[in-house]
Amino acid sequence: MKSNIYCILGKSGAGKSTLKKELQKYGIIPLHECTTRPKRPGEKNGEDYYFFTEDEFRKSNIISKTCYKTDHGTWCFGIMKEEIEEGKNYCLVINPFQYQEVVENFNDQASIIPIWIVTNEEQRILNMILREEKKEKPDYKEVCRRIKSDAEDFSENNEIIKNILSKVIVCNGFNVPMEEIAEELYYKIYSR
Repeated sequence: MKSNIYCILGKSGAGKSTLKKELQKYGIIPLHECTTRPKRPGEKNGEDYYFFTEDEFRKSNIISKTCYKTDHGTWCFGIMKEEIEEGKNYCLVINPFQYQEVVENFNDQASIIPIWIVTNEEQRILNMILREEKKEKPDYKEVCRRIKSDAEDFSENNEIIKNILSKVIVCNGFNVPMEEIAEELYYKIYSR
């Protein structure tokens, strides 16, 4: 029996990491995502990401490597290439360009199911700003960079995006707790 990999996609501040954490409560196993960017307040190594040095990142068995230039340096993201156990359910947060590589690397072992989080743009951006304000040293340039990057990465003119949008879509209106969205999604997934 094939496994399932639920790929959670959405723009910055859409609730991807929160959805991933909520799905884990249902026994869905996170794949190991890794990055060279510094930890944000409250993030834990091995739980939110595996935080690597650039050298460790370069030497590790990582797929779907993507890098972003920021004012603080270049941050890289990727997914550890690992064995998928038969009949298990996995999840990860990725961007649209990583999605294709996940399909190529894991398609023999698992069904790849994208979960696209759609939000109200104004509320999502406001949430990003409010989250930034909680930091000791807010970096509003980084918020702007992420908004601009999302506009490019999630352009609906892209063929990868068009393919993904035909799959599972979750609407996060920010008025329903992500816990409830995860529960509804979990039962929707298992009623297939």
